[in-house]
Amino acid sequence: MRCVYSIVRFVPDAARGECVNVGCIVGSEESAEWAVKQVANLARARKIDDDGVSEVVGAFFEQIGRQIERYDIAEEVAAPISRELSEEWLLRLHCDYQNLVQVSEPAPMSASSVEEALEHIFALMVVDPLQRRFEFAKKSRALSRLREAYAGVGIRKGVNLREKVTLRTPHLHEAAFDFAVTNGRVVQLAQAWSFQIPSQEELAAGIRSWGWTVHDLRQEGGEGLLAGGQRMEIRPDVEIAAVFVPPADGQDSAALNEARHIFSELSVQQLPYERVRDVAQQARLLLHPA
Repeated sequence: MRCVYSIVRFVPDAARGECVNVGCIVGSEESAEWAVKQVANLARARKIDDDGVSEVVGAFFEQIGRQIERYDIAEEVAAPISRELSEEWLLRLHCDYQNLVQVSEPAPMSASSVEEALEHIFALMVVDPLQRRFEFAKKSRALSRLREAYAGVGIRKGVNLREKVTLRTPHLHEAAFDFAVTNGRVVQLAQAWSFQIPSQEELAAGIRSWGWTVHDLRQEGGEGLLAGGQRMEIRPDVEIAAVFVPPADGQDSAALNEARHIFSELSVQQLPYERVRDVAQQARLLLHPA
């Protein structure tokens, strides 16, 4: 998967040529995943300039962290696809931040997931004995596992697998799906969720909205809107899978109880992300029935 990354540096005086890497930003338009990671200990930065470094660097990462969190929540609740975060956005950060905080020009890399890319770049380019991350366990964990599971059974992107498909029903309801398995029509839809995100009420509201569209589909069918404007029939009895990251140990997830009820009422298969291979194997059977 194609990813891009930028290094975030603290540069108190460009003329002196001194700088310290204080974090990195990594993302992928392909998977709609973005992540940021900041050093927890700014001792190295303070050695070259202790005049407000914590406030300047902290404010930058808080701003970027909030942007990514808003984007993540929109993705979690299956909102219409947003292009707020993109390679162009990262390039704008590079152009706009050229003072005390600087963002390097985006560079491409290949990784199986944004999480893997973030860890690799941070370990390679940033030295930090303590680490601060702006993240919860996001749906990207389930997405990357499901993407690998599909590939493992021979279901390939651009051939019989489409990503980021919009379901539209006769009453003009819309819902986003992460994956559609196709063979001239859609035979399986899959959506990933994380029940670890902090905004449980917003997550539950998003699942309810998603559920109304799926209910409409179950009654009258619909169509999938694919990249490039292509449209594809979706029958009322299409298989739908919900793959989810369960709540963390000790976490109360009100949204999960509501989601389980909605999934059951709509005949949506619900599986924790550790069982994504079951979803992929079923998709293979649907593509190649005996």
